[in-house]
Parts: sequence; structure tokens; C-alpha cells
Amino acid sequence: MAACCCRCNLALRRHAGDAGGALRSLGKGSDTLFFVLGDENENEVFLAAVLDGLVDSLSSLLRGQIDRRTLLDNLALVLLTIDEICDSGLVLETDAQAIASRVLMRSPSGHLPAGEVPLSELTISQALATARQQFLKSMAQQSFN
Repeated sequence: MAACCCRCNLALRRHAGDAGGALRSLGKGSDTLFFVLGDENENEVFLAAVLDGLVDSLSSLLRGQIDRRTLLDNLALVLLTIDEICDSGLVLETDAQAIASRVLMRSPSGHLPAGEVPLSELTISQALATARQQFLKSMAQQSFN
């Protein structure tokens, strides 16, 4: 199975003796490299699609600024992106727009689900009221089950 790796140096040291393993890498930006590691039996086109999805979604999320400083400043966003691409080494998604939408918690069309307001635009009292409503809904569902 293909595996996404954000700790590239550690992964390369660990797999340095494994000459038979498939390795796809891409230098993007002035000082960054992205790696996708896979089994030697893994399809290289598939690994390239995973890598392209990662780089394109990060480029979209970070407005084309993929350098070391920007990646470190937005590390949570980078880790969420990797998490949306793969889970326990299994690739879930390779489409850059879908990945970016999931990271930003939007629908693939770029909008929030109907009736939803972004959390950043809610006041504290609105956020508490929303949390209370969702809590009451979940309690009501549990009492019927």
C-alpha cells in the first residue's frame, strides 16, 4: 500500500537500504521536497497521482507559496492535508480540490453546507447556542435508540 510521509528525512534513513522500494519525489519551491513512499509492487502512476494531489492541494491552500517558512507557519494545515489524503497508509483521495475542500471543511463546490455559518464568523453566544442545539439533538437521538 502507498504511504504518505511528512517526515521525509526519517523515512529516507529508515528505507535507505531498501533499493527495491518505489519512491516518488518532487522538488517544489526553492527549499522544499515532497515524498510519497510506496511498496515496490505499487503502481508508480498511482504514487505520482498522490504526490500531485498533495502538492496541488497545498499550493491551493497556501496560495502558491510552498516554501519552508510558509509550511512551518501552517503546519496544522499541512498535517490536515496529509490526513485527508491518507489514513493508516491507505490513500483516500487524490483530487486536489476535494482535499482542499475537506481541509477547509467545505463542500466540493467551495461552499459550506446549507444553513451553516463558518465558526470564525460566529460570536461566542452564537457558538454556544449552536453547540447547545447539537448537544440536545444528540441526546434526543440517543434516548430514542
